[in-house]
Amino acid sequence: RQPPKTYQSFLALLKKLGPPEPPLPVPSMSTLSSPTWSDVYAVPPLESLLSPADLSSLGPHIFPGGETAGLERLEKYCKDEAKVAGFAKPEGDPSTILPYTTGLSPYLKFGCVSVRQFFWAVEAVYKKCKTHTHPPVSLHGQLYFREWFYLLSCVTPNWDKMVGNPLVRQIPWDRDPAMIEAWREGKTGFPWIDAI
Repeated sequence: RQPPKTYQSFLALLKKLGPPEPPLPVPSMSTLSSPTWSDVYAVPPLESLLSPADLSSLGPHIFPGGETAGLERLEKYCKDEAKVAGFAKPEGDPSTILPYTTGLSPYLKFGCVSVRQFFWAVEAVYKKCKTHTHPPVSLHGQLYFREWFYLLSCVTPNWDKMVGNPLVRQIPWDRDPAMIEAWREGKTGFPWIDAI
C-alpha cells in the first residue's frame, strides 16, 4: 500500500483508524529499580562543567527544556479554553519572537510532551466547548499535519532531496556559468531578482 500523499487522504485514513490511545499513566518511583552502575558513569552537574560566569551568561530562555516545563506550558495553554477551541493556524503573527501558537513544538519534537498527551489535552477542551475549529486549521489538524509529514519523510525515497524524490517536481537546473555570473552581478534582466 502507498502512504497517503495528500492531507485529505491522510485525514480519511485517521478517521478509519480512530483516535490514538490515551497516554499511559506516569510510572511511580517505586516501579523503577535502583541503578547498579558506579557514580563514575553519572552525568556531571552543569555547575561542574561551567564557571559561575558561564552559567549567568546563559540568560533566560523562552523554551526551558524538559518534561516539567513542557507539561506546564501545555496545562497553561489548555486553561484558555476559548483559545484552544478557536485556534486557527493561518491567523496569528509569525514574525514575533514569542510563540503565536502553543509554543509546544520543541517539547513535542524532543519527546518532553508526548503527542498523545497533547492530543488528549486538546480533546478534553473540545469536549467542554460547544464549538471548536476542525482540521486542517485546528490544533488537532496541526498535529495531524506533523504526523503526516513524519510518515511521508519515513517512506519517501530521497525525502530531503529533489533528485530521486517521487513527490517533488524534478527541475532541470541550468548551471550555465554566464547566467550564474549575471545573477551575482545583479544583471539577470529580471528587476525583482536583481534587486535582491
